[in-house]
Amino acid sequence: MSINAISQTTFTLRNAVLHKQYFNSLPLVAMVLSFQVFAEETASVEEAVVTEQAELTEEQSFENEAILNEESEQEDESPFTTLTKLGFIYSQNTSSSLSINSGISVGYKKENWGQRVQFDTYYTDAENDEDGTNRYTTNYGISYDLNEITYLVATTRFEHDHYGTYRKQFITATGLGRHFYDTERIKLQGSAGPGYRISKRQSSDEEFPNKENYELIVNASVDGSLTLTETFSMGATANIAYGEENTNYNLKGYLKNILMGNLALTFDTEYIYNTTVASDQSNAEIYSSMNLNYDF
Repeated sequence: MSINAISQTTFTLRNAVLHKQYFNSLPLVAMVLSFQVFAEETASVEEAVVTEQAELTEEQSFENEAILNEESEQEDESPFTTLTKLGFIYSQNTSSSLSINSGISVGYKKENWGQRVQFDTYYTDAENDEDGTNRYTTNYGISYDLNEITYLVATTRFEHDHYGTYRKQFITATGLGRHFYDTERIKLQGSAGPGYRISKRQSSDEEFPNKENYELIVNASVDGSLTLTETFSMGATANIAYGEENTNYNLKGYLKNILMGNLALTFDTEYIYNTTVASDQSNAEIYSSMNLNYDF
């Protein structure tokens, strides 16, 4: 073998060694690059997680704030409701007259308990007593909701009438009630149960002056309301008190139009029918009035 051949062979081996060293360094570079890429990916994932956690925390804070606001509104909402009215009345019983009426109603509702006291008066200063109206009533009721549909109720009513058949009447009753409809637009409920009535006739009664009567009665009532628009609504109440001495039927209805804020104009009418009356009295009485109502 010649020297040229040996030198060529040696040169080839050196090149082989050099190439081997060059390729051996590639994995290290790839590892460094991969570490950098992995680090960038990890940083991106961590940043996304942190952003997501921040969004969830912010959303949770909004939800907590909304819950707190709702609870605060519920706490601030008063359980009391007050209604006052004042207006003119046209009454028709034995005779007719124009008079003034007024009233106030205070209610309380919290959780399952509800209470309401109401006072109404009808008065006219007529020259002839037969044309006069001097009547006032006081009502008190308490209820307890057994569930969303059924409730217990107890009521007391005192009525004083200067010109009617009965000078005084006191009625107390208890019963079981049911909510038939209870929505924002329609409300309908009814109750029935036993009661007790005390009545006293007028001292001027030709047949039974100052006669007092005590009797057990059966009392039933139905109450409903309908809201047609945000400012206009109507309602009615029917009540019957059945007794051996006298049976009393009472029908009430109203139309209410909100003028502004808490001020409303109301037309209401009341029809009363007693089966037993004095010989010079009418069985039926009608009271109709136009009132200005203010809700507190």
